[in-house]
Amino acid sequence: MSSYGFSPKLPLKYDDTDGPYLSLKTIKDVGKQNLKMIILTNPGERVMDPTFGVGISRYLFNQEGFFDTGIIEQNILSQVAKYIPYVNITNIQIESDELNNNTKRLKISYFIPSFASKEVLYLDVDSNDTDFI
Repeated sequence: MSSYGFSPKLPLKYDDTDGPYLSLKTIKDVGKQNLKMIILTNPGERVMDPTFGVGISRYLFNQEGFFDTGIIEQNILSQVAKYIPYVNITNIQIESDELNNNTKRLKISYFIPSFASKEVLYLDVDSNDTDFI
């Protein structure tokens, strides 16, 4: 028996209840997944939309002192405004790991006004990792 959801949960995973793929059941979960995909997708990776995505991994190899969090924050804000305008970013924090400069920690606080929902997305992005948290 299939239950309904708003979109498939990524990465795709078979689910006996939802049918072919596990589904996201709330707009809050869809918003979080969409925000994560915008940040992780490199421009040019999305078929038919080469401007989609921040591509945070592209910034990991910048030399010390050349990692500009302001540019990344502005890119995140403009991508969210264009692709998921129902999400309002309230704060972005980007920190480097003290032991590994090629690991960045993102904490993005956001608000979904139509649901009066305050949420936080945490991402650890590592240049050696292909499977992001």
